Order: sequence, then structure tokens, then C-alpha cells
Amino acid sequence: MVLWDIDNTLVSTTDYDRHAYRTVVKRLTGRDAAALPPSGAGRSEHATLRELLRANGVTGTDLDRLLPDATALLRRLLTRDPAGMRAAGRVLPGAPEAMEAVARLTGAVGVATGNLREVARAKLRAFGLDHLVDWRLSGCAEDGATKTQLVRHVQRNAARLGLGSFSRRTTVLIGDARTDAAAGGDGAAAVLGVTTGRTDREALKAAGADLVLADLSDTAAVVAAVRRLLTASGQHPSERPSGLPA
Repeated sequence: MVLWDIDNTLVSTTDYDRHAYRTVVKRLTGRDAAALPPSGAGRSEHATLRELLRANGVTGTDLDRLLPDATALLRRLLTRDPAGMRAAGRVLPGAPEAMEAVARLTGAVGVATGNLREVARAKLRAFGLDHLVDWRLSGCAEDGATKTQLVRHVQRNAARLGLGSFSRRTTVLIGDARTDAAAGGDGAAAVLGVTTGRTDREALKAAGADLVLADLSDTAAVVAAVRRLLTASGQHPSERPSGLPA
């Protein structure tokens, strides 16, 4: 099974996301956003929203009271305008080709992302990539606070659905952040890191990535890396677990 991170691995929507965060602060507090949290790379949307509100003076019981409204508002803002998202964002080089090639290599492909589920689908749909993942095999902000928790959520869900038994030996996570790489150190998945975000090769390796590529532009290199990680586990990539689509 291969799980993709989304932000700064497959697509970049940073400016669009930041505009949505500013709108959340304005609508819920009546004030312009004085501060935005640092890059949310690899973090749950819930954690990013909590930090956003706290950074703009919302604390204590007010924070707990406003967080559900902030979550619902952010979900609406980031799913309502796919054309605007496309105009403000971009697909990262090689992402569509890499996703298609990985889908051919293994029949189990999903996402592991800190985005809310509807937002994750909206981002991939806006750029024409949503058909390349199985949403039954995907972990999003609603499913866990860390990438390790998301990966294990997907593995458990796959077993419940009768789609196969997955572990670190048969799961590859592809992502750009330390939090993605940490899933390797935690033993949840083998990790293929890409330096398309804010984290360099050395930091990704130190955090737990097994292999690191500069980006996804070389499709053959992506496939070779995934194949290497799965072959090292003892499972040939062409050996799809029972019940998975060909």
C-alpha cells in the first residue's frame, strides 16, 4: 500500500489556505488576523486552527467554544471554489505522472494528510488527481493527530474492509515533512521523503525517512524507490493483497 501526503508533496495551495485562515479569524473575532501560525506542514488541521486562534488572542473557554465553528468555516472556505484554488495553487512537478505510475505498481493507494477529509478531496479534485486514490484507504484530520496515527488508522480500516493486512513491511508513505518521516521512525510505514516542502534531505533522513528524492519529476525514480522499499520488505510490488483492485 502507498499513502500520499498532499500539501507540498502533490500540490501547493499555500496562498489560498492562508487567505482562508485570515477569513476565519475575521469572521469569528471581527479582527484582521494579526498572526498566522507557522507552516502547517504535516500537522492536523485541528492543531493548526487551534494555534491560529490562540495566536490571535483567542484563549481559554473561548478557544474551545470557537474551534468547532472555525473548523466548519475552514471546511467551507477550502471546498467551495475549485477554480479559485487552481488559480492560486499548482500541481507540483511530476505529481500526476508519479501518482499514475504508483497506482499501476500497487493496487492500494490512498492519502495520509492533516487536511480535513472534505478539504483533502477538494484539493485533489481541483487539480484532477482525486481519481488516483482509494478514499477507503485514506487517513485525514478526523482520523488522528499525527501521521503515524493516520497510517495505522488506514491499516486497521483496510483490515476491517477485508482488503488485506498491512504493516510497515507493506506500507509506503510519501511526504515532504518531518512528521511524514516520523512515521518511519515510529514503525508505521516505510517512508519516501521528497524535499518539495520546507525540510531538506538530511532532516528528513534524521526524522526517519528511508529514502529521499528531490521531487516527483522523475517518475522512474519514484517507482524505483517505492519498488525498492516494498521489495526490501519481502513483498514484490506486483503482488497485490487479496481483494484489492487490479
